[in-house]
Amino acid sequence: MTASAPSPLSAGPGRAPLLLGPRAALDRQPWAFRAGLLALFLLALALRLWRLGDLGGFDWDEVATVYIAARPLPDLLAYLRGAPFEHPPLYYLLAHGWLRLGADETTLRSLSALLGALTVPLLGLVAARIGGPRVGLLAAGLLAIAPAHVFYSRDARMYPLLAGLGLVGLYALLRAERGGGRAWWAGWGLAGLGALATHYYAAFLLGGQVAYLLWRRRGDRHALLAAAALGSAASAALLAWAALSPGLRHSLGGLHLAPLAPDAAALSLWRAVAGALRGPFAEEPAPGDEALGALAVLLVAAGAALAWRRPAGALALAAGLLPLVGLVSLMLLGRDLAVRFLVMLLPIALLAAAAGWATRWPNRVGTAVLAAAWLLLAGSWLGPYYREYVRGDYALALRAVEAAERPGEAVVFNGPWQTLLFDHYYRGHLPAHVLTGAVPLVEGQVATALADLAQRYDALWLLETDMGHADPTGFVPRWLARYAYRGAVRDYRQVRLTYYLLGDEPATVTRLGERYPGLQLTEVAVDAAGIAPGRAARLELLWRAEEEFSPGVKASVRVRDGVGTAWWWEDPWVAEGWIAPRPPGPGDYLRTRLAVALPPEAPAGPYTLELVVYGSTERAESGEGWIAWSAPPLRLALDALGQPGPPRAASSP
Repeated sequence: MTASAPSPLSAGPGRAPLLLGPRAALDRQPWAFRAGLLALFLLALALRLWRLGDLGGFDWDEVATVYIAARPLPDLLAYLRGAPFEHPPLYYLLAHGWLRLGADETTLRSLSALLGALTVPLLGLVAARIGGPRVGLLAAGLLAIAPAHVFYSRDARMYPLLAGLGLVGLYALLRAERGGGRAWWAGWGLAGLGALATHYYAAFLLGGQVAYLLWRRRGDRHALLAAAALGSAASAALLAWAALSPGLRHSLGGLHLAPLAPDAAALSLWRAVAGALRGPFAEEPAPGDEALGALAVLLVAAGAALAWRRPAGALALAAGLLPLVGLVSLMLLGRDLAVRFLVMLLPIALLAAAAGWATRWPNRVGTAVLAAAWLLLAGSWLGPYYREYVRGDYALALRAVEAAERPGEAVVFNGPWQTLLFDHYYRGHLPAHVLTGAVPLVEGQVATALADLAQRYDALWLLETDMGHADPTGFVPRWLARYAYRGAVRDYRQVRLTYYLLGDEPATVTRLGERYPGLQLTEVAVDAAGIAPGRAARLELLWRAEEEFSPGVKASVRVRDGVGTAWWWEDPWVAEGWIAPRPPGPGDYLRTRLAVALPPEAPAGPYTLELVVYGSTERAESGEGWIAWSAPPLRLALDALGQPGPPRAASSP
């Protein structure tokens, strides 16, 4: 069809034409346009595959992909039907076949990289049918380097597939509108059902496409029939899946009205929208990142505003903004708006921006300005991402466990769903125990479980994840700090690893009377065998509160050799093992229990225990951060602990 050929959309009173002028030339598929799309596809694929092996281990969602997709097909479907808060099966079925190539991180993530790269020429085709070849190439180029799309195209999850299916459906819809025949209407329906079979939030995407169709074809009987047919098929598919899926019914039954606070909702919306354009933020983004995010939002919003009277503007409003409003409405159910949910809408936003800037200044000035600004924004995010970002480091934590584990020890988790990464990466021999299946945990039940484990093992390795949900009050580490002897705490990106030594209280006790503001150190106790290189020893400090106790107090504990070199150190909170429901008060005793582990290369001794008590400036009223309350430090010769006579303390720091 040429530019002058009649179109079903150009005839009839009150009907706005969908395709104008040079846009119809796409039916001839000029070679320059096809070559440009191919080049952008190769660029997108290269960006999504580059240094893919350096991303590190799987994150929690990715290992869930392996856990589900690696099952035999009947078991895979049965699991998805029964598991609450899970997704529909299409992506997992695709990953199931892909896993035959390998289950390592790079191989599985390369599926998403390929799907994400294919989305780029798909957007080019959709945008070209709306605004012509130049708009198509510009929109595809923006998506090729879009940070959020690059990020989630290197993630072993379903989001690039969802975005791709949305564009396939939109392209089929545009072709069907122009008299493409039943095949294109069927293609639109199949793509829509495929998107729903990938993620439930695709319902918002399809709703936007239906709204676009009804808007552009107001009063058209064929459009009404097509929209009704897709709606009926989608509803029937969802109802059938829900009837077969107790997990989905359980998830829906747990929904209730619990709106986010206005400030939390506004922050969630801002972070999601800006992150979808600029690139996902860190948990505590720098002001510069926030400013660049605002610039990205303004850049895209300006382009969309320039295109609002054009077909691209109608598409952006119906197929982009309406689904966004639907996603935002989930905040009424207490759900945050995450960047990954907006990946399916990102192509529509970039299409609108490309159409607005390119058609407002037809002499290519708008294209150049938008391309240059977007390249600057994307490059400032992608550079640090490729150099520094690591997706998962759970395996590093487990390598530390495997290197130090001994018979008689065990691994414990403070909540359910925390063993997927452990089961995938652990190669050691220790038994593992999940303390509770309740989220959040029930303290009495967990205390009973911990007391039982303390009788059965010599030491425990605590692997903490999702602490805000599973253990919001930190009960498990506080219980272990009270009844066990804490070793070093190692914080990884995905997990906090802590070693706890169990056993009887140390037999070698020295009684003291050291006083600090509101606090008295009454005893220091160590194992009878003392502290030596290459093994862990128990150390206990017993404190007595002499007034209402401030929790913001720490004890800096060091073990030094004869020449003053520190071979072990910890800075525990004095009250970290307090588990009573009330804060400590006058007369209460507090215990600081630590597992002292000198490295094997440490000298044979003798050693000195050095102690400094310090608190926050709110207590010290100095305005200069933390301040020591004990000066000079208390120094105790470890070989003299438990012997008669006063401990030896230095007279100077």
